[in-house]
Amino acid sequence: MTLWTEIKEFFKPLTDKLEWFGKKIQKIVNCLLLLIVYFTSVAFTSILAKIIAKKFLDLKPDKNKSYWIEEESITLPKDEYYRMF
Repeated sequence: MTLWTEIKEFFKPLTDKLEWFGKKIQKIVNCLLLLIVYFTSVAFTSILAKIIAKKFLDLKPDKNKSYWIEEESITLPKDEYYRMF
């Protein structure tokens, strides 16, 4: 056996413990960073929406008789429909 393999075998229990500890720390740091990014982006979006009075979910009932939304119909010449797809 060479000196290098003996050194590796001697420090193997220590490196295994450090690797286990590093993976645990990695999970904790990743979770914290993702939480910080998520909550700051949600908070920023919420504040921006309140400033411009944007309602993402229109939950109030409409007082109209129907919920149908009228759209303008556009009629094109037949030449523009030919081989459209």
